[in-house]
Amino acid sequence: MENAKENPLEKVVSSNEVTSRTGASEIRQWLEEQKRIIGRDSNNTVDKIIASMIIDEMYTEPNQRETFIIVPLDKRMPLSNNIRADLNEPLRYLLLVENEDGRIRKGDIVLFYPLDKRYTELPDSSFTKFFTNYGITVDGTFALISLRDIKVYEMDVLAEKPKEFRLWAGKPAVPEPVPDPPICTDWYEITTIFYNDGTYDQTVEFLYTQCEPNPMAGGGGGGTGEEPNCDPSLVSEEEVMFNDNLLMSAPSSINVTGPDCGGSIWPELVTGVANWIVVQGQIANWEVKAMTEYKYYHDQYYDLNLDALVNTYDLFHYKTISSYYVGSNTFIQTTWTQTAAIDQVFNNNTYDTKGVSKVYGTLRHVQPLPFNEPYCPKVLDVTQDVPGNTLNFKPR
Repeated sequence: MENAKENPLEKVVSSNEVTSRTGASEIRQWLEEQKRIIGRDSNNTVDKIIASMIIDEMYTEPNQRETFIIVPLDKRMPLSNNIRADLNEPLRYLLLVENEDGRIRKGDIVLFYPLDKRYTELPDSSFTKFFTNYGITVDGTFALISLRDIKVYEMDVLAEKPKEFRLWAGKPAVPEPVPDPPICTDWYEITTIFYNDGTYDQTVEFLYTQCEPNPMAGGGGGGTGEEPNCDPSLVSEEEVMFNDNLLMSAPSSINVTGPDCGGSIWPELVTGVANWIVVQGQIANWEVKAMTEYKYYHDQYYDLNLDALVNTYDLFHYKTISSYYVGSNTFIQTTWTQTAAIDQVFNNNTYDTKGVSKVYGTLRHVQPLPFNEPYCPKVLDVTQDVPGNTLNFKPR
């Protein structure tokens, strides 16, 4: 296998381990609280998690300002109705997120199906890498299952890049206002296929309609269980975090130095293209770049009065020819539309010649956010106007 370690059976110890204030007793206490919140669960998923936890092998990885707590689960124990039989035996984990206050704020089951069945555990920093750039050093399928044993999403990873992302999302079968019980939900599978050239295709497939006779009855399990009703008016911490993390970097001036003239023929024509960043995101490593053409004459002569060489710059062409989005489109599917590029030349034919280009445009981010009760699965559509970021060009 292309990305396999020489000895995939070798124990991997994390070199990026972070300190956690959560121990075994806190984890068990949090899971017991989830049982109370979930209520009826035909699969008894949380009980199965507690019974299969290998606490002695628990470890941590950084997650931006928070901490991942990863607890391996014994594969010999019963766990989920959503374990696939068409793939290799999955590696099983309880994935918890500890916030900055040292409290567990969420938890899910992670199943990873390696293409190479010799793997018995994931390599160092796999969860940090997956949730940062959606890559992982082991080829296979990453699956997230809720504590209600509801399938949330799967991601196929090959050569450390996402190949296919499958999200299971539900929406009310009857538009608002919500009728009296039974309340029904239409469930869909949203599949995104990624290509090597950076493009992707997305399809939506209707799966089934699920009806809940009693909204207070609690959750079920797998694709045939009962999913509890959710409150569309509630805003989860994940949604707030998503919006916060989509804040763009403040516009800034970027000084670009033109190439030195090295010839003996004066004035010398200097041409080129400055590739610069218009705006950057705080997560997923995305950015919008622009390309600005410049052309100027560099003249040099000896001034007898000053007893020195004098340089002048005749900047006669300064124009942004294109701008484009680069970065990850795995979960945050983004489009960029340039609305204007304002180019100007100042103090021409002097030592202080300067070119200024301001690029304006609009970013549109689409993010499917699957949540557990009481939050509803959502597709956020965030549109942001980019203020004019500036490229200052000073030929020297």
